Amino acid sequence: MITHAIDLGFGLTKFTHGPESAKTFRAFPSVAVPARGRTSTGYGDGSGLKTVEFDGGTYLVGPDARRELAGNELGRDLTEDFYRSPVYHALMRGALAFMGESTVDILVLGLPMDRFENRALVQSLKTQYEGEVSISPGKTIDIERCEVHPQPFGGYLGLGRHLPAINAALTQYPDAGIGQLAKPADLAALNVLVVDTGSFTLDWLLMGGEKGPIRSASSAANNAGRHRVLRAIYDQLCRDLNRKPPVSIMLEIDDAQRASKPLRIDGRAIDLAAPQYVRAARDAVEDSVQQMFEHLGSMLDRIDLVACVGGAPADVAGAIARRRPFLPLYTPSPEQSVFMNLSGFADYAQSLTYNNR
Repeated sequence: MITHAIDLGFGLTKFTHGPESAKTFRAFPSVAVPARGRTSTGYGDGSGLKTVEFDGGTYLVGPDARRELAGNELGRDLTEDFYRSPVYHALMRGALAFMGESTVDILVLGLPMDRFENRALVQSLKTQYEGEVSISPGKTIDIERCEVHPQPFGGYLGLGRHLPAINAALTQYPDAGIGQLAKPADLAALNVLVVDTGSFTLDWLLMGGEKGPIRSASSAANNAGRHRVLRAIYDQLCRDLNRKPPVSIMLEIDDAQRASKPLRIDGRAIDLAAPQYVRAARDAVEDSVQQMFEHLGSMLDRIDLVACVGGAPADVAGAIARRRPFLPLYTPSPEQSVFMNLSGFADYAQSLTYNNR
């Protein structure tokens, strides 16, 4: 059987690629640019752009799509209706195109927690991505079964791949009294808070252990996530330069901060590790973490382990550690964290094939 998963967020579209025995994880920016008569070099051929169609519109999507934006935000949709928008469905078709499959037996999709609570949206996506899906003229993909789950639930499932690192983290919290985890199923005995930091959202899911199921969630589109940190650093940069650089410089700020390298602008190298930028980044996430803690309320006392996942978890992990230094905290490397939800969905999709045998 052929299984695949797609974890589509405001910032990145992540998808699985390859056969069951050698699944890889790939991503491209969640940007769908009106084609304006342009076409890509082909379908499923490894090109950096794919041409897809949805509802009469033609779009370019893929790793190189951001080059088509010419410095503006055209091609993104950051509204509450994102998961119903033409941009979303163009990105979905882009992910399916890059997979290069003609048929898929099981496809697992992720939604932010608050969108997942919209049962009509979940059913709509299942309906739209089961059966024959048109990608572009003459190109279709047949999908036998589609399942939709909360994105941080994929992050929870993905933790099973990281037991050695989780065990190493647990040794730093001897007062927690949590023994070494021998197998993924051992996570079920813990109350695990999964905090999923996206480009524009902060999502969380509390998975209950032996005391019974617990689920609590929130999603703050346009007002949380990595973008909030970048915006704060950008605002501080504006004050330091005494002018406003193009907003598109935030992409370079992101790259520079992740790589711990200086930002080059105005013929200068700006050290983003300087105190004012570190302070700006920390302050930017405090409100979001406080909101999460307030929402969790008394359930905070029942948490055994916090796992920070997503595209940029370090800032949020730092804020949690400052507020609850005694709470066991695991944060994967950025290279692993960005695909945590997707890896969990991929494992879940493959498990369904075993259950169906």
